[in-house]
Amino acid sequence: MKDLETLMPQFVGDNMEIVINSEISEENQIHILVTHDECTFYANDSCSSVWAPLGIQLLHKKGMGKALMVLKFLTEICGHFTITLTEINELNLPPTFLQKAIPIFEATHPNCIGVFAFDNSTNHSAFAVMHYVLKI
Repeated sequence: MKDLETLMPQFVGDNMEIVINSEISEENQIHILVTHDECTFYANDSCSSVWAPLGIQLLHKKGMGKALMVLKFLTEICGHFTITLTEINELNLPPTFLQKAIPIFEATHPNCIGVFAFDNSTNHSAFAVMHYVLKI
């Protein structure tokens, strides 16, 4: 990753508005770090404590219920990894395009290489020895 950082744009300034591409030459393509963030919401997400009259025990559901996972891809350049309907129409992209992160990256960052970093949480049964290197 340290080697790839020299090929990534650096942002400086109070609002991170200044971009420095010090090591990037015409032979090397700019590499953009794309991170992955997720959150899971459960139907039975509830407080562990409640107000109730003395002597009354509330019945709680046993499980957490159905889950909804929300995930996003983020970059330093454009923040949330999205593409607008105007961009979809301008680029004549098929409707299934909206479900694919790599084609969105290619459309929003032409002539760049995406460095996708996924979390390595043990909740996902992923460990450091298991990793993928994606080159676009």
